[in-house]
Amino acid sequence: EHELSWHWEVMGKVVTYHGGEDGPVEFTCQHCDKDFFVQEHVERTFVEHKTEKEFDL
Repeated sequence: EHELSWHWEVMGKVVTYHGGEDGPVEFTCQHCDKDFFVQEHVERTFVEHKTEKEFDL
């Protein structure tokens, strides 16, 4: 089992993507210091950060 992790820079803030093939995918956003599931992060956190970037998840 391998846990995947990516670091994306969003408006100067680092967003870490944690995910596996079997488990739920989560983000750790160092801007708000919270963990989110993918949809919650995309719909809520990115909006709160007023990010215009789009990610193909």
